Amino acid sequence: MIKYQGNDLSEDIPELKNIDLDNVILKPITYDSKEIMTMEDQTVSTANTGDFDANTEKSFKRSHFNAWKCAFFVLLAIVVCGSVPTISYFALTSSPSNALPTIPGTELLQIVIPINRAFDVQWNPPGYPLLRASYLEPPYFDRNEDRDGYYTFDIQDGNIAGFVRKRSDGSVLQVFDEVEFISISDNVLMFNGNPNGIYLPGGGGYGTIIKAPSIASGNAGGNWVTESLANSDMTPEEWLMSKF
Repeated sequence: MIKYQGNDLSEDIPELKNIDLDNVILKPITYDSKEIMTMEDQTVSTANTGDFDANTEKSFKRSHFNAWKCAFFVLLAIVVCGSVPTISYFALTSSPSNALPTIPGTELLQIVIPINRAFDVQWNPPGYPLLRASYLEPPYFDRNEDRDGYYTFDIQDGNIAGFVRKRSDGSVLQVFDEVEFISISDNVLMFNGNPNGIYLPGGGGYGTIIKAPSIASGNAGGNWVTESLANSDMTPEEWLMSKF
């Protein structure tokens, strides 16, 4: 048995069992204090102890850490920068009540649609020859504030473009950037707000109806005999101007 400072070295190093003990002198190994690394910097490999290079291991560990640190900050920058336009987009679309008023000078259709005559609805595409409307609620993108004023449409290049609400203070909220009129009757006008064309033949979007003064206001649903805009002798603008 070969012992050093009370430890059996032959158990850890089998080669020592074949050494002639009479010719072996074991001495403590001394190191320069500058060469000694702290335990935090040391990486010990038991698979190849003879080839262990502390400086190489230390350099590798530090370069590996720096690479991960750089990758982390790159990802963080991407997340932060990507979040800014995302947050801005939803602030202006999903919560349009917080959006800026329509640019001054925007042309509005000179009609006044009372708040209690325009509603988001569940309906039955294509919406003609019979329109069934239920679950009437405020227009989809106009639910984040106490509504006042009245509804109308904005005009671009001489044509109806979007659906808006003019507040009592004179500011204008853009409810829908685009509208697509679907069906018409003496009592109701049906359109899709922000149509996307996914659902045919009615077209995807936010189904919205306007109740004419000939029927009761309020959020009661109903069934109305209608016709498509393509078969109507009256344009949406003519209908709106004659009703309001």
